[in-house]
Amino acid sequence: YAEHAQFEDPLQYSDNLSSVKSAFKSLPKIFKDSEVTKSDAQIDTNPMKLMLETRYEWKGIKKETVIRSVVLLTLNDQEQIVRHEERWNGDPIPNAESGFF
Repeated sequence: YAEHAQFEDPLQYSDNLSSVKSAFKSLPKIFKDSEVTKSDAQIDTNPMKLMLETRYEWKGIKKETVIRSVVLLTLNDQEQIVRHEERWNGDPIPNAESGFF
């Protein structure tokens, strides 16, 4: 990831590497386990496009959630990720670059 990388999904927006790392480090606090159950990729484009189906097991409650997402990874000339966008169910993010949190 580039120093000024952006991460966005329907719940949050991060605009620098430190906050992107924090977003990913928080996942084990929320989920007991996660597993990618299906995947496909188009990596010869920019942004690269990953189609994922991920099963999440919540911590503290016996509940699982499956999220089908389209992940767009935009690279700079140094092949670093400058934007990581996760579109749940393939839908564009409603409040792009504002996030819920």
